[in-house]
Amino acid sequence: MGCSHQVVRPSYELFFLTSHYDVLAPRSSPWQTAFIDSALPIRHSEGDSALWDEVSGSRSSFVTTTDRERTGTTRKGRPTLQVTSSGADFDGKDGTVEMRISMFGVLSVHDQGRTVQGKAIGGSKPRGLLELLLLARGRPVMKEALADALWPQGHDVPRDPIRTLEQYVCVLRQRLCSDQERARLVFATGPNSYRIDTEQVDVDIDHFDLLVRTAEQSDTPARRALLSEAVGIARADLLADSMYASWASVDRDLYRDRVARAHLWLASSYLQDGDLHLAIRHAEEAIRFAPFSERAYRSLMVANYGLGLDDMARSAFRRCRAALAAGVDLDPTSETVAVAAAIDAGAPFGELIAMAPARV
Repeated sequence: MGCSHQVVRPSYELFFLTSHYDVLAPRSSPWQTAFIDSALPIRHSEGDSALWDEVSGSRSSFVTTTDRERTGTTRKGRPTLQVTSSGADFDGKDGTVEMRISMFGVLSVHDQGRTVQGKAIGGSKPRGLLELLLLARGRPVMKEALADALWPQGHDVPRDPIRTLEQYVCVLRQRLCSDQERARLVFATGPNSYRIDTEQVDVDIDHFDLLVRTAEQSDTPARRALLSEAVGIARADLLADSMYASWASVDRDLYRDRVARAHLWLASSYLQDGDLHLAIRHAEEAIRFAPFSERAYRSLMVANYGLGLDDMARSAFRRCRAALAAGVDLDPTSETVAVAAAIDAGAPFGELIAMAPARV
């Protein structure tokens, strides 16, 4: 196919993890560079440093096994995420969690039996403020940066934006927290800044991140369990009810990529083990989050072929070709074309498995 310009093929063929997992997202928006400190965006305890060594290149110091559990403790003595080979769970003080926040899908706040979402949060601007603070992952954000994000380029800016911002914080405290004393701890005030104290809340994005991180250090059965739980959390886009909010676009794309990579590994794993129905399920989910992933389409083609569904295997190739042509003006790679040719030739299924994406 002739192109008048150079097109970079999407990099969904990479494995879903990297040794510099936390620095994949560029902080391009003005508000995202306004943090007061530079802590990693994922909450972890000081005693759990081995789990995070892969950030500096070491990936072998923590292995999850069926009979071993790691429980970190924060400086305030609050238990952090407990990770085992069968999954993970957030535990708050004394084994209870008072506030949980869901960022995947519709932004929702769960507090002592109450669920608040949508307009009940307090309108588009208070909800935007909540999203900005959540995306900061516990780090302080300057009031001026928050105001600039909520009213970009001075559009419809109120007479006193900082005062209006302070009023929005009051709205969030009143609507989201049943205990107003705790509300002031959750929405913490700093020097000309606000932050969400992640010691006081459990956020699903933190849960997802730690499951995926731990999966990287685990053997295949444990990794499969951990990734299955992770993708069960991330069933929809990050902040799906704020699709046009400029501040969410970078992180949303990053998590689409992370979720797709987890599904890709699961699809390859189930395909190699002969569980073709689950391979198809995870390949389709990978395509939903990464619509130009040829690796996902190849897994889908081979799994359908293994089930005797030759027509659906060919249909998957046509879908791949159409998606690439419409989305990035590319033809399928030689690897994908070779799988399609083998299907048309009626090659033995074992040969197709050898051509399918390998489990990393």
